Amino acid sequence: MKRKVKAGLMIAVVVLVAICAVVGIYYAVYTVKNTPSDLDVHLQTASSPGGKYTLEVYRTEAGATVDFAIKVFLKEGNHTKKIYDAYHESEVTIRWLSENTVRINEVTLHLDKGETYDWRKGG
Repeated sequence: MKRKVKAGLMIAVVVLVAICAVVGIYYAVYTVKNTPSDLDVHLQTASSPGGKYTLEVYRTEAGATVDFAIKVFLKEGNHTKKIYDAYHESEVTIRWLSENTVRINEVTLHLDKGETYDWRKGG
């Protein structure tokens, strides 16, 4: 009887550890946070031609079980907003088309209209 209790306890511990790992990966990659996490590596800062907008670019490096992701945050004073989130990307190209329009990799965003890109939402 004691062996069955020990085996059941071991299974419960393994399941709990697995759930914690899944939740941790989900939190690291799939949350819609508006600030960089501890897994994000700063790649660059890019300002619009007239200095109206400042973008902070990060690459998420969550480990061997999850691919890279690029996240771009719009900084306005003390406020930070994620405007670009692309999974399966490890590099980024920022090109300003005008003071209010930026092209991040293959996505054009009109910042004055509040446009954002999130790979989970298809744009």
